[in-house]
This record gives sequence, structure tokens and C-alpha cells, in this order.
Amino acid sequence: MAITPDLQPDVDLKQLALIAAANPVVIGVALYLGRHCDQAGKLIVAGFAAGLAGMIPLYLAGMLHMSFMAEAGRASAGILALQVVFGTIWAALAYGLARTRKS
Repeated sequence: MAITPDLQPDVDLKQLALIAAANPVVIGVALYLGRHCDQAGKLIVAGFAAGLAGMIPLYLAGMLHMSFMAEAGRASAGILALQVVFGTIWAALAYGLARTRKS
């Protein structure tokens, strides 16, 4: 008797990108940390911190069985990676705006 794997449908990449890009926690943390960065090299750290902070509400949404996380919850590593990318972009925007206002 052969054991067959339980194949599940693919996760929609557009949904993952939307969840990562529009997560208000990621946006808020990245803007705050990016504005307070004193060196451009710290923007990656700000993006990583924003991505990690953004996982908290997604974890809670998954635990509460919210419908938008039912399928996307299986791709949490991909969501984290995208949140780090988008968090770095948001932090860089805040960093650039803060530097133009100071000069």
C-alpha cells in the first residue's frame, strides 16, 4: 500500500503580495524606523524589523480563522520575505523624506 502526498492548490501570489504590501503594521513600523535611521545601511534592518512586526497580526488572523488568511497562511515564509522587501521600500521612502526636510 503506497502512501500518497496530500496535494493542496497553489497559493495565489497576487494575494500574498497584497497582504505584504498593504499590511498597516509593516507600513507604520517601516515609516517610523526609516524616519529615525541615521545611515542608509540601517534601512535593511528597519525593513526586517517591520516585516517581523507585520507577522504578528497575520498570525492572530490565522489563529482566529479569518477568511483571507485561510489559504495564505500556508505561505507565511513567502509573506515574511515580501514584507521585508516592502518594509525596506517604505523605510527608504521615509528616510528620503526625512533627509530632504532636514536640508
